[in-house]
Amino acid sequence: MKRALILLITLLSLLIAACGTAASGSTKNETAPSGPESGTSAGSAAESAASVTESAASVTEPAASVTESADSAASAVPDENTAAASASDITISDVDAGLSVVLTEIMDQVHPGEAGSSLKSAQAAADALDFALGTDLDAEMIAAMTYAYYDSLHESAKDEFPEQLQLLDETLETLRTAEGESLLTDAGISDSSYPWTDEAFERAEAIAQACSN
Repeated sequence: MKRALILLITLLSLLIAACGTAASGSTKNETAPSGPESGTSAGSAAESAASVTESAASVTEPAASVTESADSAASAVPDENTAAASASDITISDVDAGLSVVLTEIMDQVHPGEAGSSLKSAQAAADALDFALGTDLDAEMIAAMTYAYYDSLHESAKDEFPEQLQLLDETLETLRTAEGESLLTDAGISDSSYPWTDEAFERAEAIAQACSN
């Protein structure tokens, strides 16, 4: 009887130990994530990281485009030294056709000291101002072209041309004043663009003063 009791106790101890081991294994299985689920989480994290990288790249690309546009615009702005060099390289073949007409009129019609020279100078000055009002050339380029025209003349014409331009300059000064309208009337000029702008006077004066230096 005693031996049977000991055997029963031993069997109960083994049974309890077996149940404890099974419970521990079940807890470990529930805590550890399964293989496929762990792989899915890692894949989602990688996709999120890639999305962030693409967003950063899309922000960087417009910034780079703006920088390139700014660089292109800066390179398109002409340098002042380049513009000055271009003006100094002007030859008679580069002279604007409209300006050439005005200069030829001055050379042929404006003769200081002759009868009616002031009235003829008024006509030439009005034509010079009308040209200056309608051209896109700036004063510097007009002066350069005028000098190129002068430089192409024969020696005899070169001697008189600066004096003709001086008379033109004096006439332009008169046309700036209140006496200008009266001068135009006396010269019979009714089809001009009077009154002219300050910019037109500046350009016309560039013609008159091109050979003064």
